[in-house]
Amino acid sequence: MLSFTDRAITHARRTPFPPARTAPRPSGGDRARACAGARAGLAGGSFVRGACAEGETGLHCLARPHAPAIRDRSRPYDSHPRLSASAARRRVPAMNRHAKNTIEAGRPVIAVNPGGYAMPVVDALAKSGADCLFIDCERTAVSVESVPMMARAAQAHGLSAIVRSYSKDAATLTRYFDCGIDGLVLPQVESAEECARLRAIARAATRGREGTLLLIAQIESVDGHNRLDEIAGAPGIDLILVGPNDLALSRRHRPAGSDRGGGRHHRAPRGEIRAFRPSGDAGDRRALGRARCPFSLHDRRTASQTCPRCPAHRSGRLNRTVSRRHTRMTMQPKDRAPYSAIVDRPPLKLPGNARVVLWTIVNLEVWDIGRPMARQVIPAPTGQVLLPDVPNWSWHEYGMRVGTWRFFKLYEKLGIRPTLSINARVCEDYTRVAEQARDAGWEFMGHAYDQMPMHKHDDPRGMIFKSMDILEKFTGKRPRGWLGPGLTQHLDTPDILTEAGVKYIGDWVWDDEPATIQTTNGPLVTLPYTVEHNDIPMMAVHHHESEYFFTRFKDAIDRLHMEGAERPKVLAVAIHPYISGQPHRIKYLEAIYDYAASLGGVLNWNGDDLLDWYQGERAKGYPV
Repeated sequence: MLSFTDRAITHARRTPFPPARTAPRPSGGDRARACAGARAGLAGGSFVRGACAEGETGLHCLARPHAPAIRDRSRPYDSHPRLSASAARRRVPAMNRHAKNTIEAGRPVIAVNPGGYAMPVVDALAKSGADCLFIDCERTAVSVESVPMMARAAQAHGLSAIVRSYSKDAATLTRYFDCGIDGLVLPQVESAEECARLRAIARAATRGREGTLLLIAQIESVDGHNRLDEIAGAPGIDLILVGPNDLALSRRHRPAGSDRGGGRHHRAPRGEIRAFRPSGDAGDRRALGRARCPFSLHDRRTASQTCPRCPAHRSGRLNRTVSRRHTRMTMQPKDRAPYSAIVDRPPLKLPGNARVVLWTIVNLEVWDIGRPMARQVIPAPTGQVLLPDVPNWSWHEYGMRVGTWRFFKLYEKLGIRPTLSINARVCEDYTRVAEQARDAGWEFMGHAYDQMPMHKHDDPRGMIFKSMDILEKFTGKRPRGWLGPGLTQHLDTPDILTEAGVKYIGDWVWDDEPATIQTTNGPLVTLPYTVEHNDIPMMAVHHHESEYFFTRFKDAIDRLHMEGAERPKVLAVAIHPYISGQPHRIKYLEAIYDYAASLGGVLNWNGDDLLDWYQGERAKGYPV
């Protein structure tokens, strides 16, 4: 088991910043120190005075003229040359101009995004030769309250603290500046007016010292790209950060990730993304080198082949390798299925003129005590996530030791074979539970390997295939269904799932009936899973009284039973043993089935039953 520090360093390893091939090799001493940093588990990338491209897990350099200087970090905090000696006497937070000074001198700067709360890895970042700690508040769970501590820790080690804001709201930006940060990335910039507004907010927050800050405009949309000259010439803006995936999607291009569907997804607007060097004088701007892949998702972790689609690669001017995510097609949801109003479709028909199907899904998960828990029943005393999180881990463990067995007894009594949404690791860590479900005839549905969002996996495709293979080996049958952990998906996840043999998913909670979406490997059925009739939102998030669980289901069953006279409906019952398996809640779960049975015309099916029925209806000519 990894300690928190080790785990954080491992996480930092997931955010590589690969240098361009054209970069000269560092000197022997610099190279040795850089290797020492790599051995510490950290990778660096350049924040050059020009343009950078944003990848999915960090910032990737588009140009790196030369290797960074490795500096002496042995001096104590109060004597470090980058920090103001009079900072303690000022009424505004101290700032570290090192990154801005380095950029103004024309030298590259290494900024590392550790992917979350970074206190345990700041020292390792400093020793590895990094210049900046990139605090990402847009795509990680880092809160505004955590920024001051992270910024102070970075500055104490001689690093500049750069924050990417999740909002352009003036109040939010002011709070970040009040934290004493050294720079800020403003997302979704689309005009020079927004840059001027950012500078004004910085001036007010720092009492006229905005010139000491590194202000970065992030371009992620067509409007921003079309006004790139204007934005680059805005006074006070030091860098332009290009987000190629969001920029491609805004032009209805497919971001990097496919070798199918032609090359349109890989061509940036206007043919390529150009990098500019902004300054106070717009005339000082100049385009940087063009021999680069416009969607810079190249990754040394999963390097497998050269990119065959980029003109720079085809011409031999750029010979970097491409990650596996660079070889998958990405479609928007609206490209997979056009809008379909339920009233415009012919009604489906259930056997025996039944009106409602109750689809019961029991979720069994593995919560790794070495990571933050999937959810909390009790917050940490300090407000910060503490590892190991024993109280919340043991809350989930109660479900596996006790709550699950109440479920087994209930469904054996009712003669119901639910769908089991199961982490494949349950078969390894809780074999007794998995064997009981298998022997009882429950349907196994893939639910990832363990309980961690899809976005946190370095290799989602490998994880999906691993999970499906484990479940197939354990049950003797490959699962037909899949439910993402927390219903999480990448845009290309449906394509990977169909490649892995999945026939239906529950992640799209968009209808009362089954529906069909298109993937690169054929159609995929979406079954009506639920977040409204799910014990996590009701009990663990909204904190309703236990009896409300039955009340909400009763109201839903009444309405769907009435509507089912004209067209049958599906109602999912999504439960977790550590919530609904508690002694004060189990009777309300039992009451749901008793009430449904009293109405008549209600079927209890699992995902296999629903899929077979829906495919039969499609075979009769029901439009997909």
